Amino acid sequence: MTELFAADVRLAAAPASLRPIRRWLGEELGWLAPDVFTDIRLLVNELASNVVRHASLAEGAEVAIALSVRSAVLRVEVCGAGEGFDPSAIPPGWGLLLVQKLADRWEVGTSTGRGCVWFERELPRP
Repeated sequence: MTELFAADVRLAAAPASLRPIRRWLGEELGWLAPDVFTDIRLLVNELASNVVRHASLAEGAEVAIALSVRSAVLRVEVCGAGEGFDPSAIPPGWGLLLVQKLADRWEVGTSTGRGCVWFERELPRP
């Protein structure tokens, strides 16, 4: 499958980075239907917030976000330094519950030594 779109960003894993992440999403994904964009922005914000608040990262660590579209599927990866986590072993919160409800597919894993959550969302065809 041909990749139709790809973008990524790395920012400090700090609360001050959450607003720039939302701004970057608007620049990169502003072409999405408003309801789809709202869902994606909510999910990315929740996952990036989880990295910032719960990953116990060293000072200077980054949160990395990657976007790609293949066919009519948007894939988003949100990663922070670390080994990842077992979603069944964490206290319930809104982040992963929202991912479960709004994404078509998702998973927790590691990618090149980083803990990541990825999700995919089918995009409406014009």
